[in-house]
Amino acid sequence: MHGGNGSEFTQGNPTAQRLRGGSGDSAASAAAAASAAERGDGNVMRFAVRARHKLLNKHRELCVQLRERKVVVHMSRTHEKKEFLCADVVHMARSPGSPAMALTIRGASGRVKEKNLVFEDHVDAALFHKVVNALNDYGPQLVDVFDKLDRTRTGAIRKEDLKAALSDANMDADEDRVAAFMRALQTGTMRRKSSADAQPLKPQGGSATDIQHGVGDDAIEAATLAAATPRNVGLRFFFENFMHLPVYSTEHLLSEWQKKVDGLAELEMGGGGSRTSIGGYEYDGAGGGTTPLLVGGEQLQNVVEHVRFCFAMGTPAYSPNTYAEIGSLFLTNYRLIFWPYVRRDVAMTPRTPRNQETSHLRPARTERPAAMGEICVPHGAIARVEPCVVDTNGVLLGCKDSRMVTLGFEANPTFVSSFREVIKAVAFPGAPNTFAFNHRIKVSAPRDGWGVYDPQREFVRQGLIDEGQPMNDRWRIYSDNYALSPTYPRVFVLPRLLSESEIMSAAKYRSKHRVPAVTYRHALSGAVMARSSQPMAGIGGHTNEADKRLLELLRVRGDPGDPAEQARPRKFWIVDARKPLATLGNRVQGKGVESASSYKHTALQFCYIENIHHMRAALTALTDLMAPSDTAESTEEDRFLGRLEDTAWPRHCRLVLESSVFIAEKMDTQGYSVLIHCSDGWDRTAQLCATTQLLLDPYYRTIEGFAVLVEKDWCAFGHKFQQRCGHGVNDPANEERSPIFLQWIEVVNQVREQFPDAFQFTDRLLVFVADHQFSCLFGNFLGNSEKERECEYEVRTRTESIWTYVLAHEAHFANDRYREYKGVLWPRTSIKKSHLWQRYFCRWDPYMHPRPPHEDLWDEDYGTGILDTGLHTDLDTMGELGDVPEVAPGGT
Repeated sequence: MHGGNGSEFTQGNPTAQRLRGGSGDSAASAAAAASAAERGDGNVMRFAVRARHKLLNKHRELCVQLRERKVVVHMSRTHEKKEFLCADVVHMARSPGSPAMALTIRGASGRVKEKNLVFEDHVDAALFHKVVNALNDYGPQLVDVFDKLDRTRTGAIRKEDLKAALSDANMDADEDRVAAFMRALQTGTMRRKSSADAQPLKPQGGSATDIQHGVGDDAIEAATLAAATPRNVGLRFFFENFMHLPVYSTEHLLSEWQKKVDGLAELEMGGGGSRTSIGGYEYDGAGGGTTPLLVGGEQLQNVVEHVRFCFAMGTPAYSPNTYAEIGSLFLTNYRLIFWPYVRRDVAMTPRTPRNQETSHLRPARTERPAAMGEICVPHGAIARVEPCVVDTNGVLLGCKDSRMVTLGFEANPTFVSSFREVIKAVAFPGAPNTFAFNHRIKVSAPRDGWGVYDPQREFVRQGLIDEGQPMNDRWRIYSDNYALSPTYPRVFVLPRLLSESEIMSAAKYRSKHRVPAVTYRHALSGAVMARSSQPMAGIGGHTNEADKRLLELLRVRGDPGDPAEQARPRKFWIVDARKPLATLGNRVQGKGVESASSYKHTALQFCYIENIHHMRAALTALTDLMAPSDTAESTEEDRFLGRLEDTAWPRHCRLVLESSVFIAEKMDTQGYSVLIHCSDGWDRTAQLCATTQLLLDPYYRTIEGFAVLVEKDWCAFGHKFQQRCGHGVNDPANEERSPIFLQWIEVVNQVREQFPDAFQFTDRLLVFVADHQFSCLFGNFLGNSEKERECEYEVRTRTESIWTYVLAHEAHFANDRYREYKGVLWPRTSIKKSHLWQRYFCRWDPYMHPRPPHEDLWDEDYGTGILDTGLHTDLDTMGELGDVPEVAPGGT
């Protein structure tokens, strides 16, 4: 793509400039841009295109006339031209990353026709898309503002014009300030520094010759910046810089221009921070002279400057169809922290109303969301570290929390390779070596989160046993120090009338010895919920007398002599989360499903919930669908809902909720006890048990109760967090990984959205818990079982509990609209009622964040809340790299 003589737009567009091999000679670039502007050739943007049809694959020139808002296509051989108005473009369709585009255009007669074009590359295609959208949106206002600034009507804004406009707006208008304004349009805050003005990290005492990129002296840098200042700014140059903004007035545009100037000043001056030593390297403080707030036990190990950062995959971090920032990247022993050089909150831009009677504020559409002023990537959340296929100086981080992070460096391949190895070392230290064992929460008199779930206290609350007594006439607390089943909790509930030999026999009949154990008693009906693994029935349909007796005692609620049972026997439901077909394969392995006819008054229900492999595939498809994009990459929006359904994620979540409602109905409305299992009883079983209890019991809808529910039915009953999350292991293709716990959190949010006043917490808590199953900041989600955490990892003494943090920040997660509802929740399970969880899946897309006056900003909490105030570490006290491999200084 080029404009005029091919120089002005390319040099004025930092993105296009970088895509063509770096910043180049800034002085020559500025001279070419100024020359083009002086010729008045600033009204047209030109693109090289060709027809998509194979037989008509001839090169053409496409011109966008900004003032006329017209597109003209010149034929190279016939010298003919075809033109149409931007307003006649009904639709533009292109696949992300593709240079091909299909335009649907309305003709003069009203007929609609399609025009297919192929640009030189996807960058030009994305830019053309943006230009046409801008001309159909705020383009006329932007041209009007340009004409007001062009006071001499020369077709370009001169320094004298800008100086007068700044004076009229009561802004600083001295020569240096005006020069800074003019230079900001060329360089911008996204400018990639050249070898003459880069400021990398370097060894203390090293000379410029020691740095692979070199650092020019002040005189050279000043001369370069002075030469880079364009004399005039044409309309094309002007439009390209501000076409993303909803411009309302000259004053509004000047304020946006001021932000570009301030951003460039921070980039060039390094934030005014003093040089400080970090691990043997010199830090210029480009992030503003301060450092991130660190959690207890966290140490800053290195800083990399001028890093390009974006949430994207498959395109360079500086591509115009991605949201990219440049800033400082801090590496700690817990996470990566990215600070954009321009770190401002969502600004409210003054706007003069049409009636001139009142004054109010309007948010600028293109401001960075306030929640993205600091972006954190915990090492535990990194699933894979790969080279960026489209940028040799880039690194791609695939994360477990549904984001793809691209980091671009001003460095040589050796540095980038070293950086990848550093990230692999800290992200994959091995399962028992995560940061959780270094983290300490510092707060006065905290409530210990490890004590939030006490099994005996919880079973007393449910009415299963009496306070201070290990058993009653129906139920007993069973504990054998994990001897019966190493994947079960130390303490669980069984019928009192079951003998020890029967317990052992019944356990052997169940996969992994996960015997049917009571996890909940419904206070209103007295029905109990038990959970287990699949029976060892095999192809022959084998049964076990001890198992039959156990299920019979569950059916009669532990009391065979109950008069109500004698008068009218209650039904018992076995709920299998799987499909009937899935049980056939298990039968061949000697496992399978119960035969309802083998048990008294028993019925069997299948839930048709898929296994962990389907869930993993669904989340992968959803992650690809939710990759951040802007309006230039929104060509699939008309098919978004269909593609969302194709991921199967909504269907999987709906089946979990639908099955939970079925179980709740049996227990509450009909008073029947249930046994829930899947294959091994630690994935889908946990989902169904926990969701059903959330519907039945208002206690679990409080912050404390939710913590108890997670600890009881997920942690204690052996959900395999280590294998499902892959903590500290570099094995992203492992078949055991699956987002089972995240899917349950999504289902909880679906219920919460239908009954927002019935929950004491907001989805802020759900996002927090979902994030920290991966972060390895707390010890709750380490290991595959309670036994591993308690006996091998000793998490109660060596790590912090997530609930210590949550309970100390209860107000942060609390729902102001909460009103306790003691009844049962009956959510709608129709797909029509389901919603995409935007707060979780869309948060990495800056264009999806809520805008003011919306109060619930999508800010992330990685453990640096009020508990850790005062841990703001000084650069002078930061730790050395230690066992982490050092990054060669050439690229930092």
